[in-house]
Amino acid sequence: MTTSRDPAHARTSRQPAPSGRSAPAGPTDADAPTPGAPAPSRDVFWDAVRGVCILGVVWTHTRTGIPYLDGPHAWNFDAWLVVREVWNFPVAVFVFLAAFFVRPARVLERPGAWLRSRAVRLGVPFLVWSTAFTLLGAALAGTRDVRRLVRDVVLGASAPHLYFVLVLLQLVVVTPLLLRVLEARWRWVMWLVTPAFAVWLYVRTLADGGPPSFSNTWLLGWFGFYWAGLWVRRYGTPRVGVRAAVVIAVLATAASVAEAALLVRAGVDVGFAVGQLSGTSVVAAFAVVLLLVVWHERRTDRGDTPPPGRFARALAHLGRDSYGIYYVHVLWLTLLWRAVAPPWSGDGLVAMPVLPLLQLAEAAGALALSLGLMAAVRALVGRTAASRWLGF
Repeated sequence: MTTSRDPAHARTSRQPAPSGRSAPAGPTDADAPTPGAPAPSRDVFWDAVRGVCILGVVWTHTRTGIPYLDGPHAWNFDAWLVVREVWNFPVAVFVFLAAFFVRPARVLERPGAWLRSRAVRLGVPFLVWSTAFTLLGAALAGTRDVRRLVRDVVLGASAPHLYFVLVLLQLVVVTPLLLRVLEARWRWVMWLVTPAFAVWLYVRTLADGGPPSFSNTWLLGWFGFYWAGLWVRRYGTPRVGVRAAVVIAVLATAASVAEAALLVRAGVDVGFAVGQLSGTSVVAAFAVVLLLVVWHERRTDRGDTPPPGRFARALAHLGRDSYGIYYVHVLWLTLLWRAVAPPWSGDGLVAMPVLPLLQLAEAAGALALSLGLMAAVRALVGRTAASRWLGF
């Protein structure tokens, strides 16, 4: 990778001040601000990016289009597939930012203290929410298998989004080692980790008819994005223009849509076909990351940072709250599906071409309820306790 500046300069220039608040990329950032001290300045650009990403995450967990496949209104499935592929970058961006905002000196000076801090900031809310989702699922399904409930808590298997925190925990553990590897002559080899995992995942999926269990929970599929964050932090932004990055992102996303459609028609597991770890989806996510870093670089170098407008401020607000939203939005979606499901839900749903409207309503409801709950909890127990225990 060719970079825009020498390594020494890359370490000391134009990197935004690491965030002091927890967001999906935030728990691995700088330490939380000292109580009573002014909050550190934040880069509105990256907060807005987090806001966009959390919107994509919430949408992804709304109703699936799979029941419409080959049905009377199959265009709902086609539309869902396209939008799903377009939205397949948020978790990859969150992982990239988790590494991009790491402070290498702080990690290497006191690796044990850094690891303990991150393990607590990530692990405590994860265990609280994983336990809550597991108990809720057990109550709804009438499950009393204690061994399975314990497994679900530990692996975050009771909700479709908790894998991300386990991925971050694994990446946090290896961060001190990766920072040293980043200085080694053979550091380029690390770029092969995620492609190699993708090849293995394809082989297993095609042979078994579906992806291996928990395949998205292990760090290998996401390692490349974390490595990219550390790399850009250390060696600078690649020499690619914004226009070229836009073209690359559009072409890569179009390729991911085409691959997903072909895999579905070939009878491959739909979840894998539209998933985040298919080959072209990984490439498209890398392309989005490239676009974001070169766009941010151009804004910084040109001083093109006018005061953010109302829309950008709204996205930045979502970005600052994205870690809490990430945890709680699935709770509201689960309750909405059961409490206010339309009378035509179930088999009758596929007879009505309403999927995009249902998704929009579900996403808006879950987002509003998540923000409302976070505000109420913060008012009740304070921001520090809400952040420590619930990620709020």
